[in-house]
Amino acid sequence: FARFIWRHLSLRHMVEVYRRSLVNNRPGYVSVDWPALEEAVDWIRAAGGVAVIAHPARYKLTRTKLRELITAGQEAGLEGIEVANARSTPAEVNWLAEVARQHGLLASTGSDFHSHEQRWVELGRLPALPEDLPHVLERIDAQH
Repeated sequence: FARFIWRHLSLRHMVEVYRRSLVNNRPGYVSVDWPALEEAVDWIRAAGGVAVIAHPARYKLTRTKLRELITAGQEAGLEGIEVANARSTPAEVNWLAEVARQHGLLASTGSDFHSHEQRWVELGRLPALPEDLPHVLERIDAQH
């Protein structure tokens, strides 16, 4: 939908689409009813997946709030955290690797790729994970 608006309004950047059309009190805004954490984790696990917090550095949570999220998530069945993605800085990777170690979480990586228009994402080029961290793919491989 956003791409359709972007093309038909001839806007320069996709961010303009969101500012003009898709944020609260704009014509294209749709409110979202997010599921409870426990429900989301249950869905993931019922589908045979591994529940992972994706790109936690982007949420702008304090370290305390992230710890609270992880604790609540682990009580619900959370097993992993994304430690590195295409936009991660070395400092973020080191910090999130330590968070994973402290909480006994599996590590994951991700491109956060949504379209070819994301020129800052180079698919397949991700920061390396520290070798001591168990990767979420090891759990998935073991399940199949």
